[in-house]
Amino acid sequence: MAAANPLQSLKADATCPICLEFYKDPVTIDCGHNFCRACILGCPKGLGQALQCPQCRVACARVRLRANRQLQSIVESVRQLSLQQERAEEGGLCQEHEEKLKLFCEEDKKLICVICRESRDHRSHTALPIKEATMEYKDELQSWLHLLMKEKEEIMASKQKVEEKFKAIKIKLVTGRQRLVAEFQRLYQRLKVQEQDMLKRLAVMDRKITMSENAKVAELSGQISPLDALIKEIQAKCHQSAESFLQDYRSTLSRCEKAKFREPEKIIHEPREAWWNYKVPVTLDPDTACPVLILSESGRRVRWTDRQETLPENPRRFTYDQCVLGTEGFKSGKHYWEVQLAEEGIGWFVGVARENVSRNQDVPEGGIWALGQYVSDYWVVTTYPSSCMSSSPDYRLVLRDRLKKLGVYLDYEAGRLSFYNTETMEHLYTFTKASFNERIFPFFCLWGADIRIV
Repeated sequence: MAAANPLQSLKADATCPICLEFYKDPVTIDCGHNFCRACILGCPKGLGQALQCPQCRVACARVRLRANRQLQSIVESVRQLSLQQERAEEGGLCQEHEEKLKLFCEEDKKLICVICRESRDHRSHTALPIKEATMEYKDELQSWLHLLMKEKEEIMASKQKVEEKFKAIKIKLVTGRQRLVAEFQRLYQRLKVQEQDMLKRLAVMDRKITMSENAKVAELSGQISPLDALIKEIQAKCHQSAESFLQDYRSTLSRCEKAKFREPEKIIHEPREAWWNYKVPVTLDPDTACPVLILSESGRRVRWTDRQETLPENPRRFTYDQCVLGTEGFKSGKHYWEVQLAEEGIGWFVGVARENVSRNQDVPEGGIWALGQYVSDYWVVTTYPSSCMSSSPDYRLVLRDRLKKLGVYLDYEAGRLSFYNTETMEHLYTFTKASFNERIFPFFCLWGADIRIV
């Protein structure tokens, strides 16, 4: 460890422990400690008017204060040395030789005087005049200052870029969070509306299913009463005489055949939302259209006219029957399409037909499965519609509501073709176990009307 500065040690020895300044009229008390006369006399009295030493706490008689002339002389010397040091530091004087500092030692990096330059410590060192050394080292420091300032500017620029980058990222995060919240709010509202809509539709469907159930049950219940009457009548006839029994046997048997119960078709009808999974874009084939039918450019609408168009001959065209087929046929799968029906006109029929259905003047026999309206009645047919009008009334349908839009659902593999009133979600009729056997096409037939595929 470096030795303490001797001058500093002397200054400490020449300092009063009470006022912490150089001694003024120093005195020594009985315990041997020194103080300024005024300082020690100003100390508080102890018990019995004795003086207690501020340093060792020993009681001393107040009257035994001895002036310390030697210490006073030392204090003056220390004071002079301190003044010289201060002047040397302020005036650029060498502390060792009290000469003006005019040179700079490059090896020791310190200011020296001319006498120091010739001493053994600095004789072999390079010494420069203070002004020259100042200029040289100032230039070096200026170079470093320039480099440091440039580096600072680069760091500041990088810092600014980093701050701007992270600020932009934070802005994107805030914007993204706001957009995400808004999007989920919109999605929630949209789902809420869809939920309400679906619940309403399910409620309507539930009511209609209940109504349909009640109607079917009422219809079946209505068949029970006449059957009960016929059963009682037959039971009574079985107890009649042979002559009476045989006399009415033929008419009774005829009534039994007419009253034969027809079991309702056991069909599970899928909701309309499920049909939409099988919806296909049906367009009309102009090469099959009867000359009295006019098709729209989109091929999705057809109307009847009383004027026959001149069209090129085509073996696929219906020349007599007022019919047209769809462009695309089906040999497998499930398919669904909807048709907007005419409000005016004589009639229309919608369904499917085999690819080889007759198209000339001969009336097609079979190969058609369709539902339609003729005048004011609704019919289901498996041949050309006009041939069913005088047939058994089993082909006639009794509907509660007038049809405005018809849904057609085809399940090729199951041999099933179903028709629905899409406005009321009511099932109208289903052909079951149909023998399609080949490619089938959407089928349309109309008189004085127009229909549109939706």
